[in-house]
This record gives sequence, C-alpha cells and structure tokens, in this order.
Amino acid sequence: MGFAEAINAYGKELDVQVAIGGVTYTAENCISANPHYEGALFSTVMKCLDLEINGQISLSTDTVTRFAFGVKAPGDASYFYKDYGSYIIKAAKYDVGADTTKIECYDKMLQAMIPYDIKPDYTDGVTVKELLNAICARLGW
Repeated sequence: MGFAEAINAYGKELDVQVAIGGVTYTAENCISANPHYEGALFSTVMKCLDLEINGQISLSTDTVTRFAFGVKAPGDASYFYKDYGSYIIKAAKYDVGADTTKIECYDKMLQAMIPYDIKPDYTDGVTVKELLNAICARLGW
C-alpha cells in the first residue's frame, strides 16, 4: 500500500515532519499545518505553508528545509510521506497566552516579489522567455 491508498483508508493515522534549523517537529509538536497556494489572475502562484507549533520556537534560520505530510493505514507498519519541499519563513509570531508559535512560509517565489530594475530593449522585440531569463538572472536563480 502506498500514500494514495493509505490516505483513502478508514481509521488512518496522520503525521507531519517540519524541519527548521536542524530540529524536526512532528504531529506531537504541531497544532496545525496548512499547505496551500496563493495567486491571482494573470499573476504568479506561490506555494504557501501556515504552521502553528507548541511553545516558543527559536528560529536560527529563515528556511523550513522540509515539510512532509504522512499517513499510515490500519495494519501498516510505517507512515507513507508526501514531501512538499522547502519554504522561506516570512513571519513568525509567538503567542504568549496560547504558548504557540505561528509561522507564515512561502516558496522561493517570495524572493521575486520585488520591483524589477531590469530594462529590456524592446526595439527588436522581446519574447516572454527572454524576459523570464532576465528576471531569473536578476534574482540569481
């Protein structure tokens, strides 16, 4: 049985693995984990991740190096994980009353959300690919 079968099974168990600065948080530490996408018409789509973790988290890095969602069907010996990749931490806020840390994360497209200072020469025409290459070169991608 794989991930697709296990996620549809009745009585399944869920887990998450969130790696931040060499520390891996699991379902025991996480209150919520919400991977989703944000975008608008004629705009880029960004992969997003909202986390809420028990306690005050000391962020020694600005990157979630791994977020994986796991599922284990009844009778299986181990979890099957779907890896959602890495994220850049945009904001983190500790709530003293709830003793939780809320973390807002985005994929690498967050770095592209800046005004561009490139000036393409349109006299000979510019293709979308050439413009995209110029933007990527500007961002160091």
